[in-house]
Amino acid sequence: MNSWRLRALRIAIALLPVLAFAVGTPLLNRVEPRILGLPFNLAWVILWILLTPLCLFAIERLRRSEH
Repeated sequence: MNSWRLRALRIAIALLPVLAFAVGTPLLNRVEPRILGLPFNLAWVILWILLTPLCLFAIERLRRSEH
């Protein structure tokens, strides 16, 4: 893969958690349905808190494969 495509992919992966918090949280601001007893909005935030390190790990793996 070209280096500019890898860079674009890394940027896209980095933007996923940012957009999930910035756009998803206000749009999905509701109590129902409940997920594991948590309001949907809180479950959404917790999900992305857990997924953010996986996104960072993927970015690091892409960066190392470029070199």
